Amino acid sequence: MSFNVKSVIFDFENCWGAPNGMDIRQIDFFLGVAKLDVGGTVGYSAYATTTLDITNLPEFAFDVSLSKIDSRSYQSWASYSVPPAQGQVDQRLVIVFDSVQSFDSIVVNNCHVFGGATTLGVKDTKIHISTDAITSTVYDEVIANSLLIYDGVFAQHTAANVADDELLVLLSGDYDVPFPEIEVATDAALDIGVGVGMPEVEIVTGSAMSDVFTGTPVLMPEIAVVTGVSIEDVALFETNNSTIFYFLTLTGGADSLDDLELPMESFQANRRSGNPTFLSANVPTVDFAEQIAARPNGNIRIDQGYIKGGQVLQRETIIETALDRADVFEGGRSQTQILVGFSTATFAQKSVTLTNAISRSITDGIIRYRLAEPNIDLNPGDEVTIGDDTFTIDTMSYAIAVKTQSIDISGGVGG
Repeated sequence: MSFNVKSVIFDFENCWGAPNGMDIRQIDFFLGVAKLDVGGTVGYSAYATTTLDITNLPEFAFDVSLSKIDSRSYQSWASYSVPPAQGQVDQRLVIVFDSVQSFDSIVVNNCHVFGGATTLGVKDTKIHISTDAITSTVYDEVIANSLLIYDGVFAQHTAANVADDELLVLLSGDYDVPFPEIEVATDAALDIGVGVGMPEVEIVTGSAMSDVFTGTPVLMPEIAVVTGVSIEDVALFETNNSTIFYFLTLTGGADSLDDLELPMESFQANRRSGNPTFLSANVPTVDFAEQIAARPNGNIRIDQGYIKGGQVLQRETIIETALDRADVFEGGRSQTQILVGFSTATFAQKSVTLTNAISRSITDGIIRYRLAEPNIDLNPGDEVTIGDDTFTIDTMSYAIAVKTQSIDISGGVGG
C-alpha cells in the first residue's frame, strides 16, 4: 500500500561531523520502480529552517533533474553554518507537492562534494507525512494530521564522487506497506543444508507474527510462493515450509564477554565491497542497554537463517560491522535502541545468474534491481546477470522490517 500525501516533513537532529551546518544531496520518492518526476511533471515547493545561500536552496534536494555527483552548488540543500545560528543542528526540511502524490519508498543520497565533505551529511532523522500543506520549519514541531513513517539514521555518503543511494526502512504505522505476493514457477530440484528436496508447492508463512516481538529474529511477512528451483537460479526463500529469519548479534569477544543476541524490529544497510558498509539495527527495547554498553568493541552482526519445524536448517552471516554508536530513544509510547556501525570488507567476485527480480530501473547511469527474495550467498562485487543485463554489484541495499522488506542491488550500466 502506498502513502498518499501532500507534504513530507524531514526533521534532522544532527550531522555526521562537527556541528558546522548540514547538507543533503537528493531525496527521491518511488512508487514501485517508478521515480516521481519531482521538478518535472510533479510540481512542488520546499522549505527549510535555514539555508546557506542561493546556491543551496531547499528545493534542490528534491529536483530529480539535478546531478548526484561533483559540486553541491545548485544541486543540494545546505543549512546555515556560522555559529551561533541554528544551522549546525536541529533542522526541518519540507516538501509540499502541488497535488497529492503517492509513493511507497524513499531513496536518499547524503551530502558529498566531489566525494569529500561527507561529514556534513544529515544523520538522526524523523520523517512525517501529511495530507495537509505543511510549511512550518520549526524543528520537531508537533504536526496535527500527520504520520511518522521513519525514525532512524541516514547513512554517511561513501567517500567517492558517485551516487550513493540508500533505501530507507519506512514504518508502516496505520499505512501497512506489505511485501508483494510473489509467484515463482520452476521445475528443478532444490537441495540445501540437510538435503531437503523441494517439490512445487504453495506456502503461506508468517501470519502469526506480531508487529513488535520479543524474540531474536525478524520474520518475513505473508508471502505465497510456488517454488522448486535450483540454487543457481534463485535465492533460497522457502525451503519446504521453512521460513527466513534475520538474527541480530552484538559480539563480545573483544571485551572478554559472550556474544549477545538481541531482539530486532528492523534493520537497514548498504553493503559494499572495498568501501564502507553501513548498518543500522533497531532494538525495540532498552532492556539490554547495560549489556550493550559493556561491549563497546563489539561487532554488529546480521545473520540470515532458514527455520523449519523449530530447527535451523541454515544460518549464515550476511552483514557485519564494527559498533560505532548505540543510541537510546525513550518516548511516550515506545523505547528503542539503535545500533549503528561501519566496516570495510572486500569480497571475492563470483558470477551469479538471478531470475528473481521484481523491478528494474536505470537512473543517472546506475542500474537498479529490486529482488523478490533474499539471496544468502550474494555479495557486493559479484557479477550478476538478470535477463539481458550483466553488471557488477556496487551496492546491496537492505530495508528489512516486520511488514516491509526491500533488497536492491545496483551498479554502473555496462559495469
